Amino acid sequence: ISLSEVVTGCLSSEYPRAMFTFEMPTDESDEILTDPGLLSLIVSNALQNAADASRPLAPEEGQVLISTGISENSFWLAISNRFVGAAFDLDSVAASGRTSKIGHRGLGTRVMHLAAGRLGYKVELRAVGSTANFMLRGKRYG
Repeated sequence: ISLSEVVTGCLSSEYPRAMFTFEMPTDESDEILTDPGLLSLIVSNALQNAADASRPLAPEEGQVLISTGISENSFWLAISNRFVGAAFDLDSVAASGRTSKIGHRGLGTRVMHLAAGRLGYKVELRAVGSTANFMLRGKRYG
């Protein structure tokens, strides 16, 4: 499947498209061999987290940057956004299900962590200095 198509397919209509900035290569194939359902779980949760965290900010500060890269054997997806709150990393939020969002159970990061493990991908999430950075890395062909 196309990595960029998965990313754009996971964008919720709940958020304005102008909120997202894309840096995805268009001059080469970005196809990867993966489980589309598990990858979509990871990407949709990561995008929702970034958009929800950016929503309280002014539009010029609330941009979510989405970038992808492909090599012969691997791929990566990065999502960066500004947010208001305390610093954290994936291990601290995935293990506890901690969330600052009202009406959320705090299970999205745990789902991402489990799905990435099942696929053999590495997922990182770190928020420091009002910027959250999510990174997903994996083998391109399983």
